[in-house]
Amino acid sequence: HLKRPEDLVDRYILSTTPAMAAFVDAMGGIPMILDPAPPIALPPPPPALVEGEDATAALQATDRQISGPGIGPWAELGAGAKQLSGAQVETYLYTSGPAPGSAWQLERQRRLLGAMAHHLDSEALRQRWPQLARDLLDASRTNLSQEELFSMLAMLQAQPLRLVVEPLSREAGSQTHFWPRSRAVPGGTVLVEGPLPAAMAFKQQLEAHGTNAAVAPTPPDGITLARTRLLAWGAEPPTSISLLLDADVRRRQDAPSADAAITIRLGTDWRP
Repeated sequence: HLKRPEDLVDRYILSTTPAMAAFVDAMGGIPMILDPAPPIALPPPPPALVEGEDATAALQATDRQISGPGIGPWAELGAGAKQLSGAQVETYLYTSGPAPGSAWQLERQRRLLGAMAHHLDSEALRQRWPQLARDLLDASRTNLSQEELFSMLAMLQAQPLRLVVEPLSREAGSQTHFWPRSRAVPGGTVLVEGPLPAAMAFKQQLEAHGTNAAVAPTPPDGITLARTRLLAWGAEPPTSISLLLDADVRRRQDAPSADAAITIRLGTDWRP
């Protein structure tokens, strides 16, 4: 079980799933681009199944079934541009997916929170922040006073909204939760996430083009993305990035893991 939130962080808003769903609906939904279901590694077939045409047909049928949309939230939500309702956000966050399940769930949380922050930063929703904050506060548990909450809103409204997420340590409890936290990355420095060898190679190439970079290696229990993702929060990526990435690498709205304006999340599609 989790310890009390006040034992873990100074200030918190602890929201239930129904409260979060109602908050999303109050926002008018969250626009997101959902990637296709991630590939699933199949175990090697038993020796008896690799002989003959019948076995080949059976294996092909299994491949089609495994690579189809019936994995995790994609069976219901599909892929592509979506406007997720509160109920669909619950499906996206909590439907079991491919292994490692906990890591993919955290990845989906990160993508959703980033998309939510981008949507909240729109001019139309900024005008509704006070009422949205009251609604969320009324349905949540928090140690923030109303004065503290509206002071935070005033501070956030004075600058582009950026939400930084990090998981609590495993010692905090049996589940992993996110909370906003600022870990400063020097201005003009690109944060490179990914497996350590690839991230270090990308950092060295960026620095060879005159761009400062820092590395955030993928943790041992994390996932390696199939496709590279570019995050730009309030800044334009330097030209050195376009020299190193394919032209089809699109900007994404994932919440960064550190307070960096530009983050590169390397996938297996990038080669040194």
